[in-house]
This record gives sequence, structure tokens and C-alpha cells, in this order.
Amino acid sequence: MRRIINSGCRLTGLILIMSTTMGIIICLLLAQTSPATQALAALVGPLVLATTNSIPDVTSSSFESDRGLESEALNLVDTSKQAELLALLENPQRMAKATYQEAARAVEQAGECTAHENTAVPPKSDDPWNSYTYLTNASTRQEAQVNVGNPSRLRLAMERHLRGENLTLTFLGGSITAGEGAMDGHSYVGWAAQLLHHLLGPRFKLHNGAVPGTLSHYMSACHNVHVPASSDIVFVEYSINDPKQPNNVPEVIPAMDPLRRPYERLLRKLLKYPRRPAVILIHSYMWFGEKSVDQNIGTYYSNIERDFHEFGNFYGLPEVSIKAACYELMRQGHKVMAELAMQPLLDTLADLQARPVNEEDHIQVKRSLPSPMLKNNMESTSDKCLIGVQLVKSISSKQGWEWKADTKDHAGEPTKFGFISDVPGSVLKIEINTTLPSAENSLTLVELAHLRSYESMGQAEVQCEGGCTCSRQVINGHHTDRTSQLFLESFFVSQSDSCTLSITVLQETSSGKHKFKISGVMVSEEANGPGIQNNQAVDMVDSVVAGEGSEGVFEFNKWR
Repeated sequence: MRRIINSGCRLTGLILIMSTTMGIIICLLLAQTSPATQALAALVGPLVLATTNSIPDVTSSSFESDRGLESEALNLVDTSKQAELLALLENPQRMAKATYQEAARAVEQAGECTAHENTAVPPKSDDPWNSYTYLTNASTRQEAQVNVGNPSRLRLAMERHLRGENLTLTFLGGSITAGEGAMDGHSYVGWAAQLLHHLLGPRFKLHNGAVPGTLSHYMSACHNVHVPASSDIVFVEYSINDPKQPNNVPEVIPAMDPLRRPYERLLRKLLKYPRRPAVILIHSYMWFGEKSVDQNIGTYYSNIERDFHEFGNFYGLPEVSIKAACYELMRQGHKVMAELAMQPLLDTLADLQARPVNEEDHIQVKRSLPSPMLKNNMESTSDKCLIGVQLVKSISSKQGWEWKADTKDHAGEPTKFGFISDVPGSVLKIEINTTLPSAENSLTLVELAHLRSYESMGQAEVQCEGGCTCSRQVINGHHTDRTSQLFLESFFVSQSDSCTLSITVLQETSSGKHKFKISGVMVSEEANGPGIQNNQAVDMVDSVVAGEGSEGVFEFNKWR
């Protein structure tokens, strides 16, 4: 017997009780003030309630599979009602009629369901954050949930909120999650904050770790500087940014190597975070774009969520599909995305009202991950993206180098931190782990983020020490273009769990000065590369996570 709990229409929830053997569905609306109905819904079996005057004959054997829930359900009910419930349990036909009548009274008392009429949710106070007007109806929000996944992680997260704990929701993705296309001024993360503030109050934090123009390949390496360790729920949105299968490659699922390998590693890392967060996949969709770039833009099948759906099934992850719910309706896209993304949380709260967290939920959350779906695709266990605080922690020696900013932001605050030296012979040593989980004899690509500018910049030599080896690299921080930005210098290093990069400022210079700046180190997870190859993303993240007082985790709102 599978129960799916839906929140909606100012009622505690809509319980759909589905029987795979009889092919029967019952819809019971639970009034918030009716614990008796809640208990009945937890106990009721596969009944067909066509009308109040048409109650089918069923036998008590229909309810045997749910007897184990009896004591749990009775705990929801006042003592004076328990005898009545037990009597109903012994008379299934009477129970069916009583349950139907109770539900009908609940609907009559609560009034007709009006969530789909886009009426305003009454504010709790004068605070505008305490008001919210739904744009979508309840059916649309349900249609978006193309995969409910294993609910245990989400149930435990929402139960922590019910117990009084604060919730941390983290959003990862590209430009859409960062707010691109939000013509009304709010990203869907912002709309989600307003919706949750009204429904759940202030005991939650939404953390936007998205970076425009990045792929899951980047986030798999740099998750440690984007995801707070306290995350309870993580939303992952890469259905547009990640590359599609080339047109000349047959779409055999999962014919995904190497395109989908970083995405799977990212999911596995997130699932292992300290609070064992619920990971929810959001499949965004692009209605408009350059046809010269992609002739399929605007067609229903143009994004790559069907590839990601395989991972959702494999790891039991909830999935929210924008196109599944509103392919024909998309106008105020970000508000719609917020409502669709938050619905699984609200459904889970309703679920917990009828079915509290039990030992099975804890067992499911503690269960080890299966082997990767893609061959030889184990995730790394060490940080592969050293930016800001993470870079500072990795330094074993900094003779002649100083951690400081070399510019200020619009508010006059120091920004663009890094290790800087302008004295020839100064040596900076960085400790990294270059081991690859699934390729013992291959080389590891390392990318060194350094500043390149048109004045005052010098050169540096990079060598490998400790347990690793590499070819000597000479990096020039000076160029003639009148720009100053980070560049990624790539080179291969042998594998070692204790590798030291030794960086020495050289006497040679083409600018007449010797300044050299190191802002980060990225280590590839794939044998023989490829690297991140996204210096703009590293530059953007560095401007946030490297500042004074930073906790080392990027948040897009702080960058904006």
C-alpha cells in the first residue's frame, strides 16, 4: 500500500491510497481539526467511494496489511474516540461510509478548495513576507513531481523543522538558479523564500550557491565552497547548462560517458553531507533561444532531464520538472519554479501529520550509497577546489607571501583576496590530494588560478614535491592586454595523497616588476583531465569566499 500525501486547499492534506492489486484510488480530504479522520485515513484500505449512497462490499481481510498502523493511528485520537475507531475497524463497510461522510463534512466546513483560483494566502501580519499569492494550482504543482523518490531524507529534514530546528535549503545550478530571466525581479530562490516564510515562519535559511555559466562538472569539483555543511535539503538544477548528447551519437541511456560522470559524482557527494540532506533534482526548461545554436529549443524534448531522470531513479531522488507541469503555461517562470520546487516540502509536512517519522526512515537515510551507476565513477573524498578559506587551510609554508586583497568593491570593502608576493625568491607551498578514485595509474590535471594583468606582474615557477611529481612550470602573470583577470594554468601531476605544489617568484620579469598572485587550486577528478576550464566562475567565487569573515561558502546573493 503506497501513500502519497499532498498538502493543499487549507487542509492538512489529500491522502491518495493506492492499491496496485485492485487498481483502486481513494481521495480523502483531512480537515485540520479532525484527528479522527486522520487516524481513519491511516487505517483505511482499498475502498471505492463513488457516492455517499454507493458503498461497495468489502471484507475485513482487505485491511490486514494495515493492521500494523493501528496503534500508531490511535495515538492521534482522543481516548474517548478509540473504542469507536476499533469498532469501525471491525466493520469495514461502516468505516468506509463514516470516513466518506467525515471527509464530506470537512470539505463543507472548510469551503470549496480555492488554491487553484490564485487567491492570496492571508498574511499573518503586516509584514509583506508573511503574504503570498499562488500563481499555480494544486494540480499543476503535483504534475511537476515526476519522481517522488525515497521520502525518508525529506521526512527527517521536515521533522527537524517541526521539532523547532532551523532548516538550511541550498540551491545549486547555473544562471537560472542565479536569477537569469527573472523579469519580475525575484529569482525562484527568492520566491521560495517568501513562500516558505509565510507557511513555515522564519526558521529556515535559503542559500543560493549557483554560479552563472557553469556546469555540474564545476560544481562536482567545487561543491565544498558552495554548499554549507549544515544543509538539510539541496536542490540541483543543471538540465539546461549541462551538455547534450552530440547529434551524431545515438541516445542510448545511459550512453553518458563522459558527459554525465561529473553530475553523478556531485549527487553522491551531496548525499554524504553531514546531515544526510534530501537532494531534489529540478529540471528547468528553455522556451526561447538562438535557433542557430540549437534548432530544438522550444520543443518539449529539448532539455536533458531524461538523462538526469536515470540518476533520480537510481538514487531514489525526488524530481521536479518544469515542463511536465506547465509547458504551455510558462510566463512568470521563476515564481512558478518556486512553487513547484517547494511543493515536495509541503507534501512532506502533511505526510508527517498522518505518518510520523519511524525507524524505517532512519534506516533508509543511514543506508550506504550503491556503487555508481556509471562504470568507474566513484566520487573523491578529498576537497578538489581550494578557493578562499579552503586555500588558506591548504598552505604549509608562505615565506614572503601574504594573504590580502588587491582591490575594493563598490562599497569600499576589500575584495579579490589571494596570496600575493612581489619579492623574488619568495616560496609558497600548497598541500593537495591528487589521487583519483577509479584510475590508479593515470595522471591528474591540476589548475592553478593566478592573476594576469598589464602592469607590475612578474613570473613564478611551479614544482612538485612530497609524494608527487610534475614537469617544471613557468607562469607569466604579465600580458599586454589592458585587462586584469584570473587565468587557469593547467599541468599534469602524478597521483599522491600528499602532494606539495611549490611556487617561487622568479627574478625574470617582462614588466619590470615582480608581483604574483595565487587565488586558487583546482584538482580534476577524471583521469588525464579535463579541468574546470572556467576562470570567470573561479573569479566570481573568489570575490565572495575569500573576504574577511567569510565562512568559505559562496552565496550568489552576496556576489550580486
